[in-house]
Order: sequence, then C-alpha cells, then structure tokens
Amino acid sequence: MELQAAVPSGEVAALHRAIDDDGGKVLSVYREPYGGRWLVMAALPIDLVEPTPYQRNLSDTHVRKLEAVIGKIGRFLDPIIAVRLSKPDHAARYWTPNGNHRLSAMKTLGAKCIIAI
Repeated sequence: MELQAAVPSGEVAALHRAIDDDGGKVLSVYREPYGGRWLVMAALPIDLVEPTPYQRNLSDTHVRKLEAVIGKIGRFLDPIIAVRLSKPDHAARYWTPNGNHRLSAMKTLGAKCIIAI
C-alpha cells in the first residue's frame, strides 16, 4: 500500500501548520485509497467548527440518539468532514458539510475538540 508514500504537497504542509496555529492537532496525513489525494485527520477545537450555511436543519431526534450512543459507549468513532476557511477579518473557521449532527451531539456532551478529516 502506498497511502503514505511520497511527500505531501506544500499545500498539505501549510494546512498542517494552520491547524496547529488554530489550536488543533494533526493526527495523521495520508493519501485516500481511491484517487490518492492527500488528506489530513485532525483534532479541531470544537468552537471553531460550524455547519455550512446551506446545510439541512438539524433533526433533534437524530442528535439526541447520537448523544445517547456516544455517551453509552464512551467513544466518538465517526470523524466529521471539515474544510478550513481563512478570512482576513476574523479567525479561521472550519465548515462541516458532513457532520453537523455529530458536531451538535459532541457540543452538547461537552467535548472540547472533534476529530475531522
């Protein structure tokens, strides 16, 4: 397997530094197995993560079920997807186009960070 073969691009290295600067921690840098694109898995400060503005509304029932399951098993096993947004007029934010219910459940449970790809 060549999922970690070669050296990541400068863009990936810059993202790694930015995540560190934002108070997060990169856990892994790897190539996804289909297209070979570089991905970063990181623990992000939960307060910097928000849903994209065009996401569907939260299902309260779904969020409560996730809270119960996460609390019962004591683990968060399904990373969210996040995209870093850097704007000159404010601190960086991370938008999640896939993971808003998990994000909401983790916030309610008092998590300080969330795992994201």
